[in-house]
Amino acid sequence: METSLEQTLATDFDMITRTFVDKTSETLSMVASGNLPLFTSLNRAKSELDDREPIVDATLGVNIVKVIPNLCSVKPEKMIFLSQSSPQPLPAVGRILDSYMHPNWLWLTASQWLKHGDKDINYSFAPSYDESKSTITNKWKGLTWMQQVGFEEMRDLKLKYNELLGEQSERIVDGSKPEDDGSKVLPNDVDEKQDEKKDDSKDLEEGSLIDDEKIDLKNLLKWNIGNTIDDAEKNVIKDNKVQKQISNLLLELNELRKSRITFQRQQLAAEQQFYAQQSRQGVNTFGAGYHMIRASKQEVEKYHKLKRLISGLLKTKNINPSKLNLQLSKNYSFYNIITEELFLCPYLLVDTMVDMEILAQAKEEDKVIFECSFILYF
Repeated sequence: METSLEQTLATDFDMITRTFVDKTSETLSMVASGNLPLFTSLNRAKSELDDREPIVDATLGVNIVKVIPNLCSVKPEKMIFLSQSSPQPLPAVGRILDSYMHPNWLWLTASQWLKHGDKDINYSFAPSYDESKSTITNKWKGLTWMQQVGFEEMRDLKLKYNELLGEQSERIVDGSKPEDDGSKVLPNDVDEKQDEKKDDSKDLEEGSLIDDEKIDLKNLLKWNIGNTIDDAEKNVIKDNKVQKQISNLLLELNELRKSRITFQRQQLAAEQQFYAQQSRQGVNTFGAGYHMIRASKQEVEKYHKLKRLISGLLKTKNINPSKLNLQLSKNYSFYNIITEELFLCPYLLVDTMVDMEILAQAKEEDKVIFECSFILYF
């Protein structure tokens, strides 16, 4: 049983041996075949007060070598802490805390939009933004913007619009009538004036209808390019040629997609070759990114038109998708027209499942027209 004195001495000895380390470290060396000297790592755990010699068997050919360090790189050990030569300057009177960081000053990770293409076009290439590390959702940011900025702008627009309507009505009411000079008027002149009055009255009626028509700002905010319907689409519905129009739109959309993807691949290969050449020259291309070519306006309009015709056809025919039991088509060329278009197009933001069946193939003017049945789940 060790006494308290022995425990104190052992503790002090351990503290001293850990503090005062011998700078001339020892290592073991031996000569291998071919007169090649080999050394072990340095023994830096030995203290200057420890005078015990290591036990090494000389018959093994191992010797003890002391490695003397470079004196310029070794700092002398100091037994006491030296005070600073110059005192620290006193802080300002109004400064209480140094290096203080309030939690509200920290940066919060918000969702970042993936930007590509023209800046004046909405970004729609999925995924549009990542909210996995965000503390503020995009919906909350939109509501905050509407409460702080959006509603005020809408109110200002309504006030300006009402002021313009009031000014136009005042101009119409305050308009002066031409004075009668009492001169005689010929019958031909009367007929001409009556015709002019009729034309003016028609113009005023048309202008009043245009002026009185109020613009709903909610419709402007909810406007979408897919809501525009042209006369050609109406005529197709009247002539009962919806399925033929759908087939034609699919073929046209496929050609536009092919040309866009081909150009995208060519541009990607050129950019990869350029970045490889830059990296060989020592230029840092870590932050270089590839630009995604967005779908053209014509391609987007055809897509929305096709989507509108298919959904309208399903509603008018009262088709229940669960009762059709359609199988995926094995036709590779036509299958790629649909699957690649729906899953690879940048403007498609919803998951779409397509079941299709080719009903008929007819040859008309050296063009194959597909009459197809589609089921879309949105």
